[in-house]
Amino acid sequence: MLIEAMRHLGLDVYLLNGGIQTPDIPGGNHVVQLPALRALDQQFAVLVDADGNQIDTPWKENRCRILLDQFRSLRPDIVVIESFPFGRRQLRFELIPLLEEIKRVRPRPLVVCSVRDIVQERPQKRLDETVDILRRYFDLVMVHGDPALVRFDQSFKDAARISDRLHYTGYVSQPLDQCDSKLGLNEVIVSAGGGAVSQPLLTAALKARQYSRFKDVNWRILVGPNTPPQVIEHLNTSPNDGGVVIEPNRQDFLTLLCNCFVSVSQAGYNTVMDVLRTGVRAVLVPFEGEGETEQRLRAQKLQQLGIAEVVIESTLSPPTIAEAVDRSASKSPPQPNRFNLDGAAGAAQFVLDSWYKHTTTVSEQ
Repeated sequence: MLIEAMRHLGLDVYLLNGGIQTPDIPGGNHVVQLPALRALDQQFAVLVDADGNQIDTPWKENRCRILLDQFRSLRPDIVVIESFPFGRRQLRFELIPLLEEIKRVRPRPLVVCSVRDIVQERPQKRLDETVDILRRYFDLVMVHGDPALVRFDQSFKDAARISDRLHYTGYVSQPLDQCDSKLGLNEVIVSAGGGAVSQPLLTAALKARQYSRFKDVNWRILVGPNTPPQVIEHLNTSPNDGGVVIEPNRQDFLTLLCNCFVSVSQAGYNTVMDVLRTGVRAVLVPFEGEGETEQRLRAQKLQQLGIAEVVIESTLSPPTIAEAVDRSASKSPPQPNRFNLDGAAGAAQFVLDSWYKHTTTVSEQ
């Protein structure tokens, strides 16, 4: 969505993708696929290539060389880097050389960090390192959020040290097309994004229907593409009286949310944006494994504002899901679009305006 919004303003955007190619990545000759890597597991401590082999120093040096060659060939006016240095710390082997190269170029490109509303909590040493990198290499930090929901300093405690670079764009959310289908009408919709860490939620939700006051309506469980095969097998082979539909994620997810009685999901960025956009009654089960704090903070904020019911993982069970669904269903639906959800357009305009200012400043140096 960010790329589309920038292109809409006339920017010529190239995407250098370092992860595994997925259907949501736009195609065409403006996408450069670097040698792909991914994290081995949810701890993000080990990086592996597309074949699952742990990457070594020669592999890193080769990818860094390709990245630098692409930068020199494209000669961009603006460089937008996702998450780093708030996250993606494992990619320092290529991002620090890139940032050093950018510093040497004249005229120097505008360098922007693109980060979500909430970052993982870190010890002070890491905060100091992050601030140092930002002040040394980055011109701006655009936060894809709205301080009316979550202020950036609530997860990044040293935000005041970069306040001169910080800008909220609004949340990046899919636009809501006309819901002209009745699919999912009065159902309970259960989803878990990509599904890599979905087992606790999906297995609990599968049995929750029998404990709910809404045991006579359909419960639809959407299975993400990264859901472990054993979880899918368990869902498909468990006893089911026909009132639970199990199927892969759908392109018409927003339509399902518009029509459903209650949404049950984790509290990842994209899913919560869909909840806010549609104004659906919601139950959030934030993922908290491996010390994860992002989803819980986001869910707590929505709970405090009366927008969602929350079930924390330590209390997750079929009865607690059912109780949360029943509580949510007893309330009026929240007001949709309560926050700034036009962050794609906001980010694109901010980048363009900032580049104009940057070119003036650079030319005067």
